[in-house]
Amino acid sequence: MEQKLIDLAVLKRILLWGIIVPIGMISCDKKIKIEEEQTLCLDSNFIEKIELKSVEKKPIQQQLHVTGRVETHPDEVVPFTSLVGGLILNTSFTIGDSVAQGQVLAEVRSADLTSLQNEQKKNKSSLGIARYELEKIQSRYDSGFSSQSELLEQTSKVEQLENDIAAMEETLSLYNATNRQGVFQIQAPVSGFIVEKNINTGQRISAESEPLFVISNLETVWVVANLHASDVSKVNIGDEAIIETLAYPDVELKGKIGSIAQVFDMEEQVLKARIPMENAERKLIPGSVVDIWLHTRSMEQLNAVDTQAVIFDNNRYKIVLYKEACDVRALEIHPVVQNSDLTYFKEEIGEDEKYISENQLLIYNHLNE
Repeated sequence: MEQKLIDLAVLKRILLWGIIVPIGMISCDKKIKIEEEQTLCLDSNFIEKIELKSVEKKPIQQQLHVTGRVETHPDEVVPFTSLVGGLILNTSFTIGDSVAQGQVLAEVRSADLTSLQNEQKKNKSSLGIARYELEKIQSRYDSGFSSQSELLEQTSKVEQLENDIAAMEETLSLYNATNRQGVFQIQAPVSGFIVEKNINTGQRISAESEPLFVISNLETVWVVANLHASDVSKVNIGDEAIIETLAYPDVELKGKIGSIAQVFDMEEQVLKARIPMENAERKLIPGSVVDIWLHTRSMEQLNAVDTQAVIFDNNRYKIVLYKEACDVRALEIHPVVQNSDLTYFKEEIGEDEKYISENQLLIYNHLNE
């Protein structure tokens, strides 16, 4: 009886093991299948929806933000300085006005001009007398009562007065003298815009003092960028620049650095970089402050990918690499420089691998599952 009980117990154990082992085998088999299913393979239809790009070695480009100011181009500026002193009787222009060449901008009463006009009248009177004397000497000479030397001397006097009058006429034409004694007009020497004005009605001016006004056509201007000491080493002649103005906030104007000053501005403690700009549409107003983004370029070259392809997850930067449909992986990178266009890093990738720049986040999420 006791032996039967033992055999029954052994039989139960055998049956129990017979159940557990197959279950265990099934569990292992399921585990193997699950691990196999974790390999991500992209469907051919989905591959058509992604964009693949090669990682390229590129010189580091950074976007440096500085402020600046619009200035008139010195080659496009015409200052007007009066040749004589006087009193401003009236003005008919102000800063920003558009003027045409020859347009009357002001009238001036000048004692200097009065003296010149009186001298011209005297010369003309003397010329009339000299010509009358020449006629008499010529008549006497023809009759044999006057010498040739006397005739030549009087002829020389007439010629000298004629030359003096012609020279004075040319001088007076520079002042644009009016019919009123001692009054002359200031006319615009060129067409353009008044960018500086230093006279007002009733003001006295001196001969060849500071310019009374300045005209510029504004077709070309300078945008002067302020570079601080920490930025100087990053900027080079030829670097691209994007300029934004408060007047036209939605418009980006593009140019390149044309020159960089070699001496710091003592007042502002900055180095000036000049950007020549075409300004046919008058969107750059002299004197206005602008924002400038400089695209600087270094000699060092690093791996570069589109910034939009970089995934930021859990305080880490990653890109999704593609070798073939069933060989896709996420690579953690440590950006050295990152701007709106490119991200630069030092991690190396395989020669056959490319990075996914479109729908990469969807693939990355599947990889993490």
